[in-house]
Amino acid sequence: MTSVPKVSRWIRGFDKRTESLAVQHRLSPEFPLERLQELFGIPAHNPMFDVYPIGPTEARVLAPYIDGELELGNYSYYVEADAEE
Repeated sequence: MTSVPKVSRWIRGFDKRTESLAVQHRLSPEFPLERLQELFGIPAHNPMFDVYPIGPTEARVLAPYIDGELELGNYSYYVEADAEE
């Protein structure tokens, strides 16, 4: 049986002018993978280890599950997964 690695999900924002990483927010573990898959239209068998761009609709749904504010006018945001030790 193959186990899925334990991951943390991050919202990372890149400055639209410089394209450098400017902000990051950890997505609360209370936001389950299944809901994330539904939000991004990803099949249930996909563990979402890739990088997914966040638009206004996704930002509204994810905002209550992060500490901080998403400033879509200044930053390009993405959901990313990091392996946990």
